Amino acid sequence: MNQKAKSNFNIIALIIIIALLLSNVGLYTAYSNMASAALPSKTDSQGPDCSYTYCISTDGSGNFYAKNGITGVIDYSGTVANTVFQSVSSVMKKGGTIFISNGTYTFSAAVTLTYNITLRGEGRGTILKLGTNANSDVLAANGGACSFTIQDLDINGNKGNNPTGQNGISVDQCDGFKIYNVQSYNNKLKGIAVSRSSNSTVTNNIAENNTSDGMVFSSSHDFIISSNIAQNNGAYGIGLITSISTDANPYNMIVSNNIIRGNTGYGVELKGVLNSKISDNIIYGNGQNGIDIGQASAGFYGSKIIVSNNIVKNNVGNGIRIQSSNYTQVTGNMCFDDQTVATQTYGIYENDAHGGGNLIVGNNCFGNSINQITLTTGTQLTTANNIGFTSAGTIVNQTNILAQTSGGSGRCTYTTTVAGTYSVGGYITVTSINATGAVSFTVTFVDETGTTRTGQAMMLNQGGGIASSATVTGFFPVVTQTIRVNATSTISINNAFGAAATYDTGCFIQLLSSAGG
Repeated sequence: MNQKAKSNFNIIALIIIIALLLSNVGLYTAYSNMASAALPSKTDSQGPDCSYTYCISTDGSGNFYAKNGITGVIDYSGTVANTVFQSVSSVMKKGGTIFISNGTYTFSAAVTLTYNITLRGEGRGTILKLGTNANSDVLAANGGACSFTIQDLDINGNKGNNPTGQNGISVDQCDGFKIYNVQSYNNKLKGIAVSRSSNSTVTNNIAENNTSDGMVFSSSHDFIISSNIAQNNGAYGIGLITSISTDANPYNMIVSNNIIRGNTGYGVELKGVLNSKISDNIIYGNGQNGIDIGQASAGFYGSKIIVSNNIVKNNVGNGIRIQSSNYTQVTGNMCFDDQTVATQTYGIYENDAHGGGNLIVGNNCFGNSINQITLTTGTQLTTANNIGFTSAGTIVNQTNILAQTSGGSGRCTYTTTVAGTYSVGGYITVTSINATGAVSFTVTFVDETGTTRTGQAMMLNQGGGIASSATVTGFFPVVTQTIRVNATSTISINNAFGAAATYDTGCFIQLLSSAGG
């Protein structure tokens, strides 16, 4: 073989060898890929990529996975969601963020959060649900500077299947936490329950359809509770309370820009609260008072509370009630009832036997069924520029008139103790009247000169009297008149009935400061 032929042979042999090598490499790669498919890697077998400390996800078939955001490894997995959550929370000693993908995570027991953890969902599609007969809280935190955050998720207490279930979120003795954009509903007790905690914010949440309160803050201080919705709960919408008289009083609490509606109990309950502000809320359709301040028991008195710029309407009972709270300012609120049949009896009702120094200024109350603003027993009370029927504070009297069996008259009286200029008015409370002919009520008073004067009569049914054998019940206003009286003037409301009338009535006299109360 000549030199040229040998050279060509060597080239051909080299090409064959290279082809065989490449073929083997391809077979090896295919084999490797098959082996990888048969034994899935722990770094990417489940869950999305994770850019947080941990990411928890579900496959929708009852399996739950917690991926480490640093290593990409599934550190914890199983079929019991709360066990996976608790395992992750327990190892995060220095805090961090647990991101929860959309899905339903059913808990058989409460998950307790540890220090400085952020629990973050994707929104309404991330649901933490209490399992059947778990009978526990859903999330809990307690003890010291917790500094946790819960945000962007739903909590379903599944109360129909948990006869002794508890709260959606339960917090005790924690500082510096945030609850944001959480919907907590169907809990056997409260949506959010906080006790003995401080320096925290609860904002942009919804607490609804809970058997007890929407949100309650017991013996806590320095909170901002804002832009929440508390609706259709079985007790308070939002409660700031002292549970027992020996507990610490809540103080420095701000409740603002919330919507509080359709709750069975009070819209906002303040029991034993100090130095706090309730402002710019919309509170309506609750089964008791819209805002209830203080209780007439030692340890539950309030002090230095500002109630301002709220809209309080269509509640059952009072719009705003003040009892046993001193130096409380009620300013710039609208308290009204615009229903066909009013259920809110008083716009503002002050019955402050254990308080004093309150300020009630610039409120607008109308359409309430009994009276607009009634102020009774408070001392050192300041009123001005209110629109509605307001009292001068202590000058008020109520006397029942005994039932009559025939036509005649009756009266209730009040003897003044302070000379001055007042507007006098009142309400007749009618239990029953069965009469023929006219029935009227007039205000009679002894003026500052000692002269007896009779004011304008207010007829039932706008002056038309009562038809034969008709029965009328309810509350009927007496025309308000301005009078000047001395320190011992007698003021009375007189009932005059036609012949053959039978009636059972009472009357309520109110004196109002003509300077504008």
